[in-house]
Amino acid sequence: MKFLILIVFLNGCASIGTYKAISYEEDDYTKVSIDKILENPNLYHEKKIELNGYFFYGLEEAAITNDKSSSVKQRIWIDFDYKKNLMDNNNNELFAKNKLLDCSNKKIKIKGVFSKENKGHLGIYVGALTNITYFGYEK
Repeated sequence: MKFLILIVFLNGCASIGTYKAISYEEDDYTKVSIDKILENPNLYHEKKIELNGYFFYGLEEAAITNDKSSSVKQRIWIDFDYKKNLMDNNNNELFAKNKLLDCSNKKIKIKGVFSKENKGHLGIYVGALTNITYFGYEK
């Protein structure tokens, strides 16, 4: 019985919320570290990439970074298209019911197209992830 409870507990802790666009194709993206983009944004301009890191979302902020304490200059802007539906398996929308606020300060995986020309809010970011087709986070 204790073993069963442990399995249920571990599975609950490891659950992931995943939202995808209809156009999402898993094999189209190259996994890149945020550090690599910060070192040379030109190399990834207009490329389909996958990023993993901490998500920050709030008033005038939507960004991803390696470290919760990093400065804005170490973050990549996330340029969401709020008209583009990102849905989970139950047809729930990512942009409904403050879901993005609930994900703030959590580890995420996100896929889209990197733009070195889109500098985000106030033009202070190294670049932006646009055309988001995948957003996953730990619940």
